[in-house]
Amino acid sequence: MRIFVSQAFRSYASAKVVADLVDAFKWWKESTGREFQSPIFGKDAALFSPKVGGRAYALRHCHLVPLNDANALKAWARSHRFGSRKVSDRVLIYVQQDDDFLLIDIVDDPGAHALMRMTDKQGKSFMLKCAEEAEAFFDGRLKIHRA
Repeated sequence: MRIFVSQAFRSYASAKVVADLVDAFKWWKESTGREFQSPIFGKDAALFSPKVGGRAYALRHCHLVPLNDANALKAWARSHRFGSRKVSDRVLIYVQQDDDFLLIDIVDDPGAHALMRMTDKQGKSFMLKCAEEAEAFFDGRLKIHRA
């Protein structure tokens, strides 16, 4: 398994925080049962749109532990404690090709799902940029850094 990170992902936080997120992501993805074991990552799902190279469901998002909503954090902790599905309005956008992953960006809470719905100019612009990076990754055109 190889993990790559986009420039946006690298600039999300300090190098240490980014490295820790990459390590946690790698551990989480090594086994399908770890969705319920990880205190950081939750529900994982593909996105119908935007399409990447004409292909739906290429972009993925996984829910992350909430940062800015105390009630959402309590619900997350409760779900984690009982081994149930964790959801939030903070997500990591990524793609997978075989055993390679590109971590594209993190959208903090609140507002991640509104952005992903692409109902306004900002959401469309952001998601189309993610799709362009994903397509360049799939085609081998993206200048990326191995995490």
